[in-house]
Amino acid sequence: MNGFEVGWRDDHGEHRLPLADAVSVPFEAGRPVRSFPSYRGQRHFPGLYWSSTTSGHVGFESSLVRDRLMLLDSTRWRKRR
Repeated sequence: MNGFEVGWRDDHGEHRLPLADAVSVPFEAGRPVRSFPSYRGQRHFPGLYWSSTTSGHVGFESSLVRDRLMLLDSTRWRKRR
C-alpha cells in the first residue's frame, strides 16, 4: 500500500495520511469537501439523505449515489440487529 494517501476534512481542517495509517479514522464524521450545487434545469439530483448509521445527513450529488447510500445504510442497520 505504499504511495497511497487518504485525504479528508473534519471540524479541525483538512488532513492527509498514508492509507495504512488511516484505518482508525472515523470517516463518517468527516465534513464535505465541496458543496452540491442546485440550479434550475440541472440533470442530476443533489440533496441530503438522513442516515440511521451516522444519525445525521449525508450529502449526495445524484439519485444513483443516493440509492447506494440507502443500500449501505440499510445493510449496516440489518447487521446491527
